[in-house]
Amino acid sequence: MLEFVLERVGAGKITRKRTTSAEHAPSFTYAIWNRQALELLRQIAPHLQSYKRKRAKHVLENYVRLTPATASTLPNLQLNAGNSKNTYSR
Repeated sequence: MLEFVLERVGAGKITRKRTTSAEHAPSFTYAIWNRQALELLRQIAPHLQSYKRKRAKHVLENYVRLTPATASTLPNLQLNAGNSKNTYSR
């Protein structure tokens, strides 16, 4: 199933989880990061149910604004020192 998701999404990584006992079956996990995860969320958000749809909408509306870029990707990024909420401006 995870290989199907990886193939369809075209991004992310499947890793093997460590087993703590010989009695446990091998298990795997799928992970996706940053803007790729945001794009995947944008695609699946309409299909989510209950509070998860609201949370997805909140993330999609605010992720870019609330996630500061590193200085190496945006050299003119400046912290608004006078603002106690640590907002960033470009």
